[in-house]
Amino acid sequence: MKLSLSFDDGCKEDLILAEKLSELDIKATFFVPKNNIEGRKTLTKFDVKEIDNMGHQVESHSLDHIYLTKLDFDRAYNQIEGGKKYLEDILGKEVNGFCFPGGKYNKSLVKLLKKLNIRYARTVHNLHFMKSGFLINPSMQFFPHTPKSIFVNYIKKLPISSTQIFLKTFLIKDPEQRAKEIFSIAKLSQKRNFFHLWCHSWELIDYQLLNKYLFFIEFLKENSSKSDWTVL
Repeated sequence: MKLSLSFDDGCKEDLILAEKLSELDIKATFFVPKNNIEGRKTLTKFDVKEIDNMGHQVESHSLDHIYLTKLDFDRAYNQIEGGKKYLEDILGKEVNGFCFPGGKYNKSLVKLLKKLNIRYARTVHNLHFMKSGFLINPSMQFFPHTPKSIFVNYIKKLPISSTQIFLKTFLIKDPEQRAKEIFSIAKLSQKRNFFHLWCHSWELIDYQLLNKYLFFIEFLKENSSKSDWTVL
């Protein structure tokens, strides 16, 4: 089973995670906007370059972290194209990946991304364990959602193939234990070959989840080989 990690929002706490994962010899994908209208301080150009120099993958999260479904075509275009160009100017190379702010998207936005040479777009639809096509759906968000929240939000896009995993794990409140259970069940099936964990680094810090997150990463390392790890 291939394993990958990603972080959304491009906040300053991303540097902490980038350094911690580098110490573990693990590379992750960081989706970075230039600004964040929600008020969180974003990475500087120097920070972005530093994360890239560590060997991590830096991809776009729009220009200003605005829900694109609320914008007209021209504004959506500027958000996508502007965010992509901003990172390309810093990194000196093409940026091919994208993550929808707030996980909000529609068919028109997917077509627009493809026209702008975006190779893939990551969603927030959890409990997926296959990587195929333009949209990449993750396996889990590392956050202590309540069972009610998990049921209400995840069931909307729950793949039928993951119903068993959902029913066995949605009552587990501790994110580390839930992640271990989801991964362990998924790994037993040959039909599931991709485990992608996503989160916000600022939530790991604000909710004192960093140690639990790193303990789970150590668990993944113990139950995988180096060749299993990949970026998006």
